[in-house]
Amino acid sequence: MTGLDVDIRNPDPRLRPFPDAGEVFADDQAWLARHLHPLVSIDLAAIEPSWQGWLHLLSPLEPHEGYVGDHSTAFHDRYARENWLAFRRDGDGRYRFLGRRDYFLLEQDAAGADADAMRLRDGLKAHYAAQQAAYEASRQRYARYGVLTFADDDDPSQRSSSGGEGHLLDQLGGTTGYANWTVCPDPPDAFELDTRDEDDVFPRWKDGAAFRFIASVSGYPWQDSGADAILLFYEPQSDTVLLTFDWS
Repeated sequence: MTGLDVDIRNPDPRLRPFPDAGEVFADDQAWLARHLHPLVSIDLAAIEPSWQGWLHLLSPLEPHEGYVGDHSTAFHDRYARENWLAFRRDGDGRYRFLGRRDYFLLEQDAAGADADAMRLRDGLKAHYAAQQAAYEASRQRYARYGVLTFADDDDPSQRSSSGGEGHLLDQLGGTTGYANWTVCPDPPDAFELDTRDEDDVFPRWKDGAAFRFIASVSGYPWQDSGADAILLFYEPQSDTVLLTFDWS
């Protein structure tokens, strides 16, 4: 990977850590905040000076195991499938999910959902509660210390006694190459991966418009668990955002 900056840990005017969910999700999709933690907003001008507004890097609370969307295959469509989510920015820059609401297991109606998926709901609810608590504690630590820190084992509101700081971003801009996210699973049907350059792999619309790589970060210590890398891509003509996740 090559990027404009790597290992961004300190406050940076191009970044807004822990943005409010009301500034991230469209009003009529406020329910998304139940399933997606807003980690950091990124000034688009940091990538391309002619671009305006902010993009939001999100971490899904699902999965407990496997991929986000693993237990909703009946509700996948052209814009969302395992490990991939697409959004369009509204006029005010807030995200509108292009997939179905029942893509997320906890939004599915028990009467119509897969029986095996329903058996996972109680465990997933407990996982959501733990991740929400960890996210809130991480936000409190950031407000207290001014940097992203790992949690103390006994008191999550305090930073770990062993020290260490998390990254607001692992990479900003540049390119990203082959990794697990490129092969498992494929993007939703509206998109395809351009793999001609192994050091610069990116999605594009099947009609040809390419997405730009914006940023990546690990899902932890923002929350207790999460992807090893959350990758954010953007296509400016359609104002469309793609998120995918790398798991080791």
